[in-house]
Amino acid sequence: MIFEELEDFEHRSKEGKLSYHERLRSVIHLIHILQSSDSIMKLLSFYPAFKKDKMFSQIKRKIDDFWELIMNNIAHQPENDFLNEILSNLRIPETDSKNVN
Repeated sequence: MIFEELEDFEHRSKEGKLSYHERLRSVIHLIHILQSSDSIMKLLSFYPAFKKDKMFSQIKRKIDDFWELIMNNIAHQPENDFLNEILSNLRIPETDSKNVN
């Protein structure tokens, strides 16, 4: 389902059917999906049973392919500040110096 959403976004983006804000929102949403999926795969990689499974490497490769697809899509946007807008809208937790050991 995740991969279908990514492929649909790529297709609609290439057709030029999305406004600037729709593209921005979609890319941020897809980045969050990929981050979550990638994190789950990293956790599962510590369990030999999952890591040995044939599907594990296929899913991991597909996630890597979609990271590349998103980055290529961002790089080819007509707006020069598209990447900056994405970075400024991503929820990156601030680290408080009190929380650092």
